Amino acid sequence: MEPEKVVELLSHYRHDWMNTMQLIGGYASMGKLEKVKEKVNQVSAEMEKERRIASAGLPQTALWVISFNWHHINFRLDYDISLDSQGYSIYDEEIVSRLNSLVKVIGRYTNNMEMYDGKFTLHSDETDQLVVFLEFSGVFDEPGKMYEELSELDERFIVSMSEAEKNKCTVKWVCS
Repeated sequence: MEPEKVVELLSHYRHDWMNTMQLIGGYASMGKLEKVKEKVNQVSAEMEKERRIASAGLPQTALWVISFNWHHINFRLDYDISLDSQGYSIYDEEIVSRLNSLVKVIGRYTNNMEMYDGKFTLHSDETDQLVVFLEFSGVFDEPGKMYEELSELDERFIVSMSEAEKNKCTVKWVCS
């Protein structure tokens, strides 16, 4: 990775940490110790999630997921990693390439004034295959057309779309 990119990522990361520390300091100065404890527990849980993704043996995927919210202002991505082994590194580049393709398509059907909540999950199934799951909820423009375009991206994608007050778009695939 280029040094400028590393510095940019560290800058985003430092900014997030400063916001968190200011929030904790504010709660402490107001004597709201329960809020301080709650925020410290929340940060600890986030750090555990980052530890799991960083130690999954998928460095490009980890970087993509951790930095996603810094690069997409109207998306918020949460993630969960539950892998039984670390033998998935051969899929790292492929996962990031597919994620970029998916987000590019999904982005064409979003509204800049709308917030989209996402969930990214990596887990190993009962046969120890790597399963990738990406889901976004929000109000999408032309969800039927988005579904068709996502379905045509890759034959391994299992795409589902639910249309309610907010649409939910889910894409899942197994790395093999």
